[in-house]
Amino acid sequence: MASTSTSASRQPGSSPGQGQTETKAPLIAYNNVLVLLPPREVAHRLNPFRAVHDKAGIRWTAHITLLFPFVADSHLQSTLDILRPLVATVKPFKLTLDGVDRFSKPSGDTVHLTAGKKNKEENDNVQRLWKIVSGACGYKGRPFVPHMTLGQAPNQGRDIEALQFLNQKADSIWRSVKDIEWIVGSVAVLKKDDNDGGIMKLHDELFLHDHTDSAFQLAPLCPPVSLVGDNHQWKPINMDQQARSSHQNWSKLSVATYNILHDPAFPISTRIDMLIEDILNADADILCLQEVTDQSMSLLLSSPPIQRVYQHSSRDPAVVLENERNVLVLSKYPFTPKIIDTGTRHKPATIAIFDSPRSGPETESTSLVVVAIHLTAGRAAVPLDQKTRELQGVISYLRSNHPNDDWIVAGDMNWPNEIETTPMEGSNVFDDAVVTLKGSLSGQNNDAGQRQVLDFATYDPVHNPLAAQTARESKVGQRYDRIYVKRTENLVICDVEMFGIRDDPASDHWGLKAQLTNPLLEPTPTDNVIPTHGDIEGANCDPVEEEALEPATITQEDLDDLFLKRTWLPDEAQEQDMAKALSILRQVICTSNSDTSATLANNDQTDQPSAATPITSTAPKVLIKLEAVGSYALGVHTNHSDIDCLAVGNISPRTFWLLAQSRIRSQGKKLGPTQPNEDEIVKLKRFVKDAAVQMMELEVLGIKIDLQYCAAARLAERWDDIARLPTDSPLFSLPVASLVTLNAYRDVLTIKRLVPSLPTFRTAHRALKLLLSDRGLVGARFGYLGGFHLTLLLTSIALHLPRSATAPHLVEKFLHTYAEWNWERDVVYPIPSLANRVNYKRTLTKEPMVVLSIEKPHSNLTYHASWNSVTSLSRGFKDAHTILSSGGSWKNICGENPLEEFINGHKAFIKLDVHFWGGDCMKGRAVIGWLESRVVSVSD
Repeated sequence: MASTSTSASRQPGSSPGQGQTETKAPLIAYNNVLVLLPPREVAHRLNPFRAVHDKAGIRWTAHITLLFPFVADSHLQSTLDILRPLVATVKPFKLTLDGVDRFSKPSGDTVHLTAGKKNKEENDNVQRLWKIVSGACGYKGRPFVPHMTLGQAPNQGRDIEALQFLNQKADSIWRSVKDIEWIVGSVAVLKKDDNDGGIMKLHDELFLHDHTDSAFQLAPLCPPVSLVGDNHQWKPINMDQQARSSHQNWSKLSVATYNILHDPAFPISTRIDMLIEDILNADADILCLQEVTDQSMSLLLSSPPIQRVYQHSSRDPAVVLENERNVLVLSKYPFTPKIIDTGTRHKPATIAIFDSPRSGPETESTSLVVVAIHLTAGRAAVPLDQKTRELQGVISYLRSNHPNDDWIVAGDMNWPNEIETTPMEGSNVFDDAVVTLKGSLSGQNNDAGQRQVLDFATYDPVHNPLAAQTARESKVGQRYDRIYVKRTENLVICDVEMFGIRDDPASDHWGLKAQLTNPLLEPTPTDNVIPTHGDIEGANCDPVEEEALEPATITQEDLDDLFLKRTWLPDEAQEQDMAKALSILRQVICTSNSDTSATLANNDQTDQPSAATPITSTAPKVLIKLEAVGSYALGVHTNHSDIDCLAVGNISPRTFWLLAQSRIRSQGKKLGPTQPNEDEIVKLKRFVKDAAVQMMELEVLGIKIDLQYCAAARLAERWDDIARLPTDSPLFSLPVASLVTLNAYRDVLTIKRLVPSLPTFRTAHRALKLLLSDRGLVGARFGYLGGFHLTLLLTSIALHLPRSATAPHLVEKFLHTYAEWNWERDVVYPIPSLANRVNYKRTLTKEPMVVLSIEKPHSNLTYHASWNSVTSLSRGFKDAHTILSSGGSWKNICGENPLEEFINGHKAFIKLDVHFWGGDCMKGRAVIGWLESRVVSVSD
């Protein structure tokens, strides 16, 4: 940049050229400058790079400096009055950027693009203009070298690589603009705006001869880019137009993150086809990519399959990327992009802002803000501190600029597993998609949930060959890639999955995708959302065509005889007691008590459960529905069964449990002549509150009842319609933990509707439960089968047989199928006709057995299974089938004396005596439960 000395200022009343005495105003003001501005297209291609590499890039648009510093404000207008007619004597001329050069200093090099250096006519014209301006201002300094600065970098020591990178990028930038020529028609006067971060803004413009078109069109650092025209060209579009067209009204949305790997040892050209295939298979609405380079961006955005799915991008492929590894956002929907500083120079975050209404056209609109990030790598203290600051910078930006909007943060966090809490969790604002979904699927066993969370190790050197070659530190699988969602009623996490998993992977990371729903928005036919897994209603779930079945080897009499001998079925009195117990519990829990309900309803609003809370007329009506689930609801219970119940209501879980305890205590205090007998009182035996799924263990009429709760206000209001609601109804857009709990009842409804003959199903289920019990293969926490696992396995069998199949047919088909089942390879789909619509990614090394749930979120319900337990199950099925095939009776299959056969069949036994010392019996129970769940891993 030129600098120095003085400027001309004429006396009042004089005019240029009249020879009056002139004084020179000093060129000392750094808030004013004279420049030549390139066309918007050039600025668009240079500004993003300059914002990172040029120390003045954030405040200055791309320019050619004529005079800097310039005159102070007190002399500015008089100096411009002198310059204006002088500049008007120069004819507009053509100018191009014709090369790359650098200014060298001991502190480093300034790399720039030259202007008119290789074209004598262009150089003469720009020098002539400069001489007129500088002469009139009395400039006496270095010769003028027209150039556009790109950036600075050290030129010695270990930082020399930064200069080499800058030079390489400069060459690429020049090639992208060298064919753009423009007409210089004005000299721009820029003035610093101290009220807007010191940005240099247009103050005035001195036009060349007969030229009137303004040159100042400030290009945004990160303009929206969309596919336009029949030839599918990526073009930046007007941001105001983008904002008007980006209004979305989605009820479902999927977001994915994928680190596509930049490593010269694994060229992108050899992997691009697989990467594109992985991206298309994921089919996310919004895709956040990391480690994107100029080459990979060009290959992706020029791919016709990618263009057919994604028409909106955060970056223009014609613009050279500023970093070696960059973040790119692709979307099916229009958005407004922005780049923000995270505090680390080469780790900016890309913001994608989508306009969307909260709940409808008459309500206040909000925006969905997606932050795509790639944090600093490393597991040591220094990089951990650095990435902590980067995340804190993102959170601070969101709170300051989008306090009322919905937020999603997705990307490669590089956060190691052993550091459990990131600033995202620490903020108490975000939910981790994987932890929220998979952690809640573990029921009451937090350790099982932790294992499922760790199954989502997206960087896994053990199973990913590329990760094994790029791993620099630990070889342990890491959950580096994460998706965080702001806790809000607008965004509910309903599914999460990994993608890109293959033997010959395209990247050293697996991709991660989260499916979200907005329960406040009813889906409309115009919603442009990706298709979800097929509805159960739309699947062909009818039983197979009728065919003549051969008589079963087992007879109904065989089953009934063993039921009677083992007193396996509940008698009439027990059935009546169970029905009465359920009725009593409904009366206690669901019957409204106005005082208690109103008080606790107010507490639910204030979240301050205090007996002193005043009762107001605005207290909502407490609505609670209670249903049986599990074996009793299906009618497959035995005389050893308890009752599992689910309550659904319009109050928070915290308030429900307070209300339930209050009503149970209140019932106990009302014993008297007109009140129920003591045996009919609901007794609270235990409240499991410190678990992923809270539960009360109750007793009524001597019958044990396990009670869980699901908060679903809108669903409770339409409870009578639940069986008729489609599976993708917004009423089911609940937090994952609530949805998993609710699905216990939804699954019962589905099975009752689909199974061809419920009486046949019930008999077969009870017979198989007896077989498994006699052979010691019952117990989900030990890695064997629980009652509901058996239900799902048998449902799949029942839907494979014609309606005329009897209970013995189901039993024999069950034993034949699962005796030959390849548990290591095959997945059990309870509804076989939906198998091709369920996109479940199995982790073979961690899932020796997979039995999937019916409703979303689709998950493996046999997460406790181990290789040993699966081996025992398989051997048990094969032994039973062998006896059946050899003509053995049902009694022989189950065993004459199971306990004696077990003792005689093993040579050695291990006895474990466990003692727990402590004041908290709950912790003791937890220790015992944990130990029991581990027994199967050492058993055979």
